[in-house]
Amino acid sequence: MELAEGGELFDKIIKSERFSERRAANYMRKILGAVKHLHEKMVCHRDLKPENFLLSDKSPDAEIKLIDFGLSKRFGILEGSNMLKNIPKKVDLKTIVGTPYYVAPEVLKQNYDKACDVWSLGIILYIFLCGYPPFEGDNSSEIFRNVLQQNVKFEDEIWRSVSEEAKNLIRRMLDKNPKTRISA
Repeated sequence: MELAEGGELFDKIIKSERFSERRAANYMRKILGAVKHLHEKMVCHRDLKPENFLLSDKSPDAEIKLIDFGLSKRFGILEGSNMLKNIPKKVDLKTIVGTPYYVAPEVLKQNYDKACDVWSLGIILYIFLCGYPPFEGDNSSEIFRNVLQQNVKFEDEIWRSVSEEAKNLIRRMLDKNPKTRISA
């Protein structure tokens, strides 16, 4: 195993309270690269959250390592792959899994695909820029209800200093329709 001396990305958020757009963009660029690689390998992580990203060291340019593949699922096979002959070409993802704040609406409806990972990344970006999740609640049921019923909002004072481009990216990542959601 590789040593990740920088700790969890989650701890960086707690320590900073929120990130500048530049810092958030730097982290998201690395995170998106990791998730794009997973999706190209036909794997859906299904539990993307700041706690599942480790930093290689304490430097500002530390590499980010994606961890905890316990809920990950292969959703297809790579063309020309001889290793996975018994896996069907398309695997239905129907199990409700993940951490409540980061779960996509289609996961709650039990019919989803890799776009659920993009939703989770949109939640992470939102948290990077303001320090709290867009859909809150006192328990999982309330959080899930808010994910299904509420639209993302940028009402607090904090959001006045965030660019429209960043807010639009979040809106596209948190599109409740996975078919029109931006992809990784």
